[in-house]
Amino acid sequence: MRFTKLHGLGNDFVVVDGDALPAGARLDDLARRVCDRHHGIGADGLLVVGRREADGARRLEIRNADGSRASACGNGARCVARYLGEREAYLRTDAERVKVTWDGRIATVALRAPRLGRRQLVSLEAGDTPVRLVDVGNPHAVVLGLDPHAVDLALLSQQVRDAVGASANVEVVALEPPATLRLRVDERGVGETLACGTGACAATAAARVEGWIGDEARVLLPGGELGVRLVDDLVILSGPAEEIFRGEWNGLA
Repeated sequence: MRFTKLHGLGNDFVVVDGDALPAGARLDDLARRVCDRHHGIGADGLLVVGRREADGARRLEIRNADGSRASACGNGARCVARYLGEREAYLRTDAERVKVTWDGRIATVALRAPRLGRRQLVSLEAGDTPVRLVDVGNPHAVVLGLDPHAVDLALLSQQVRDAVGASANVEVVALEPPATLRLRVDERGVGETLACGTGACAATAAARVEGWIGDEARVLLPGGELGVRLVDDLVILSGPAEEIFRGEWNGLA
């Protein structure tokens, strides 16, 4: 199976054309095997790019490292923009039809604007802490105001998921004035990743409704910096996307 490995700020993906998949391949099993960092290629997720449909969009199927299906992936979409190498393209995920662009250096995706859910206080080690639920085509629980680098992210994420009653991606976000957010993310089905595009969008939307920022933010993640802009009914996510290598995987037997 021919593949390309790409990353957006260290959030890495194995990208394959749908035509390259063997007949009858189960994507949940395939994702677990190729994403295994010891016995496979190693990645946070598997992205399967389909043929162009009647409206010009390409179907994008997203699988997490544990084989579970994901409805949206901001960095994944940006990596596919880099993979296609087109100035402008459209992708159809389980959540929506999105526009991606690639200018030779920066990959951008325009997603439907985040939908804000309830804000609640969750009892954590630091005390009662505000958590905002946000939908960006996939669910997020944004923990507000803690130092992302001072928490046990895996433990905190489980506590938050238990409290909000949802299998959500969990972000811990802090403000560095005037408009910079520091962020760590625990992705469901993956664990902590070096970057998360939809997580950056969710954190920006949550920070804006808190009055921390306006419509734009620099989002600093362990893997680097993403730019997020909230524009009318869209959120624009931009940053670098890099091809790591191409190859042929023979682990299908």
